[in-house]
Amino acid sequence: MFEMFGLGGVPTDWVIDVWNCHGVLKMRAWGVGYGSKPKLPEGLEWLNVGYFDVPIKTQERQFWDDRLKRKIDGLLSRILEENGGAINWSGIYPVYLHQLEQIFTTVAKYHRKTHKEISLKSLF
Repeated sequence: MFEMFGLGGVPTDWVIDVWNCHGVLKMRAWGVGYGSKPKLPEGLEWLNVGYFDVPIKTQERQFWDDRLKRKIDGLLSRILEENGGAINWSGIYPVYLHQLEQIFTTVAKYHRKTHKEISLKSLF
């Protein structure tokens, strides 16, 4: 297991932990390595969006339809590539502030277009 350093930017506490062609978006403090998914605090749950699992608020699960899952899956794949990785390269990849903002913006834009209400912190 190795940790990659991406193109740079403002680092965050978030990483994408890839193991066996599957990634997990999580906070570094939750533990990293081998794509592990720790038990989440009450009110959060893991959601599979394709090649990745992301933490979401349990109460907002209904807002995550297949189209949004595909968008986030594609965005996380792009973030891996920007940081020198791929879904088939096991490792721990940083998520920089501008990339985390892209995730939030994607979720917010999607829900404005579909007239659904969702908090900007729906992922975490």
